[in-house]
Amino acid sequence: MGNIIINFSKLSMYKILLGKKFIGTLVYLFILPFLIIKLSNWSADSNAWNSIFFIFGNRYIYFLSLITPFLLLLDEIENGNNIQYCVNRFLKKKHVILSQILTMFMISIILTIYLFSVVVGQSFLFLGFDLDWSIETQQQLDFYTSFASSLTPLESLPFFILRYFFSLIFIGSFYFYWQSITNRGYMRIGMLLILFYLFANAVFNFINIPVLSIIDISQSFVYQYKQEKEIVPYLAQNHCWLLGFCLILQFYALLLCKKVRY
Repeated sequence: MGNIIINFSKLSMYKILLGKKFIGTLVYLFILPFLIIKLSNWSADSNAWNSIFFIFGNRYIYFLSLITPFLLLLDEIENGNNIQYCVNRFLKKKHVILSQILTMFMISIILTIYLFSVVVGQSFLFLGFDLDWSIETQQQLDFYTSFASSLTPLESLPFFILRYFFSLIFIGSFYFYWQSITNRGYMRIGMLLILFYLFANAVFNFINIPVLSIIDISQSFVYQYKQEKEIVPYLAQNHCWLLGFCLILQFYALLLCKKVRY
């Protein structure tokens, strides 16, 4: 059965990667950083790293412009044309969910690699290649690189990459869970809930709000990093809980999927 799940995931991947939504998402995520970089008023003391961490550190850009396109692909994974084809051939509905989770995981990896490659590449292209912090950052004039005293540019990048990737997985896991508990009857409401959650994250700093801090997927943890802490354990500490939430949501999505109508 494992091979069947993998094969149907490959089929879904093939259809999604060649679909209009995915291609449109790639075009959008290519044009958006270009416009931000070209239209922003960078000082003579700025360099590519100011651009990179502005794009990923600005809460409005991050939540409302960089994560939201994933919802189109998530809808395609969950409700694509091949879903009925899969249901008719799988012995159990949980195998459909497992196939979709695997597809979501792969799409998230592709989207993360693509987006960071585009942003880093365009920033270096338009603002120059430099492995050091800019004069602006060294003089502590840029809020979005205020962690520079604790991290080098190359050390900082994995913080943002991991958080973006796990944010996509968390949102996808919640949507699978929502589809199972609502018997796929309120898909639009599920998407609206996710959009509201992203908007709330953009407006409010969840990490400073009791209870809500446990569902914070912002980059705030980067700015709280202190140099005396080891990077790898710190990254693990700040993503283990997110991974745990994802696994719990996926577990209940699988547990409750028996009564789901496809």
